[in-house]
Amino acid sequence: MRKNFLLLLLLPTLAWAEPAPQLQCQGGEQTLVRLSADGSRAAMDGGRTLAIFDVDRHKLLRTMEGLVHLTGCQFSPRGNLLAIGDYPRRLTVFDCDGPEVRKRWEFRGTWSGKGAPFEPRHAAPAVEYPGGYTALWSPDCKY
Repeated sequence: MRKNFLLLLLLPTLAWAEPAPQLQCQGGEQTLVRLSADGSRAAMDGGRTLAIFDVDRHKLLRTMEGLVHLTGCQFSPRGNLLAIGDYPRRLTVFDCDGPEVRKRWEFRGTWSGKGAPFEPRHAAPAVEYPGGYTALWSPDCKY
């Protein structure tokens, strides 16, 4: 009986306890999270959106919307760069070192929509698939 009474006295203090800080990001059917090596940045990949957070300050740094389909999202080993691949044929690298996230460079592969790298004999020309890119970093972050 005393245990139950003490538990009832303790419950209101637990309800008023400060909740753990949350990163404000709307989840979807599949939200993938990538963390920088030092844990200071987080990228939340929602398929057609990407939100980049400063984890230490619980602050949204940048939201990228209107992406067709993310094919890759990877922080560099030092955590200062973030590479994202977006369908069709786009690879973008962002600088995440400062208080804001800035685009460093972008590559857009060409896509004619016609032909293919190989066509079987006596077959009609196949449509070229647009594809997507992903990123792998060298351990020294140079490449």
